[in-house]
Order: sequence, then C-alpha cells, then structure tokens
Amino acid sequence: MNIIVICSDTFRYDHLGFVGRHPVLTPNLDRLARESASFSDFQLCSFPTVVNRIEVFTGRCAFPRVGWGRFPTITL
Repeated sequence: MNIIVICSDTFRYDHLGFVGRHPVLTPNLDRLARESASFSDFQLCSFPTVVNRIEVFTGRCAFPRVGWGRFPTITL
C-alpha cells in the first residue's frame, strides 16, 4: 500500500472543486480525490503552520515546547 499525504496551506477548503464548491475548477485535484481517500472531519493540532505540521507527522503535541517563532529545531 502506498500513502501520499498532501499538506498545503496555500488554498482554502472551500476553494476545492471536489468538496462540492462549484464553479471552482481544480480538475487535477478533483481526479486525485476521486481515486483517493479524503477526510473532511478533522481538527488542527495547533495554529502555527510549521508546528501543526510537526504535530501531524509525528503524532505528538509540539506547540507547548515550540510556541511561536522561527522554524524550530527540536527533538520530539
């Protein structure tokens, strides 16, 4: 089994055609979504983008240790 995780903060959920927002045109993402699993019931771990990515990909709560600021160098 192959798993690809797409993590993007450059567009909003309501700007994606495959979630039913028409006439938004995102044909390549729409095709990928039809052939994939898509999750729409989720919560952010924390608000800062970089820290949220750390938490999503490690499964550990990092915000209390990292907080706001430049890109962290931490060991979880």
